[in-house]
Amino acid sequence: MQDIRALIFEAAHSEGRPQERERRPSSERGAARNEVLQMLASGTAASAAVGDEAPFASAMGIARRLMESKRTDENRLGLESLCDLSDSSKSLDADAKRTAVAVLADAHLLGLVEKYLGRMGLSKSPGDDDDATMSYEDGNFSGCCHILALRLLANVLDSAGPEGRAKMVNPTSTFWRKSVEAFYYNLSVAPSRPLEASMSIKSLRLLQATDPSSLDLAPRDRELLRGCLRTAHRHGRLHFADLEAESELLIEHLG
Repeated sequence: MQDIRALIFEAAHSEGRPQERERRPSSERGAARNEVLQMLASGTAASAAVGDEAPFASAMGIARRLMESKRTDENRLGLESLCDLSDSSKSLDADAKRTAVAVLADAHLLGLVEKYLGRMGLSKSPGDDDDATMSYEDGNFSGCCHILALRLLANVLDSAGPEGRAKMVNPTSTFWRKSVEAFYYNLSVAPSRPLEASMSIKSLRLLQATDPSSLDLAPRDRELLRGCLRTAHRHGRLHFADLEAESELLIEHLG
């Protein structure tokens, strides 16, 4: 465990020390970070370090402690780790599902993710990213961590499957209400934030499939929602394939 913590500390803090930047090229710092993520995903080193403790529990514990840190760079590493663990294209399906269920069941962890979602609402002018979200633009919500939080939620909703979502997700809870608000805002400014919008639309689709009433949590006008989806689809068709695909799926799902 000491070796893993040393690697995490090195990956999380080396960029903050000028002398380290001079001594260690960026490729080496990236290699250290990748090694940490590989340990979290495989659990082999963690298993050897903690004896009988399950590798999965060890990896989740490390990610959780990173999320509890007051340092944004450590939060970012924790989010990246959880994204990898919950992504069925990077982990075994069973492991991704287990991670998804563990995240959805952990109210404290979801609360730590929530701070990177911000307080957003549906834009009144689709496509305009106005000063209502300056807190996102000036870094208070750390744009990179916001994207990772969106990716994590899309991953866990997907990997949990219909049964897992039905059991673990309460769309009317405070966390999911705030999440839906963020999803709708990103959708309403899709031309400015196509990556954020594509992941937000995916989460909205999965939530709506679990509980159709979830789409009524944030928007004031259902027709405005459809207009935002059409705008997102047109922009995606020209510039961003994932946005086109996700908006098309939700449009078809809504009928």
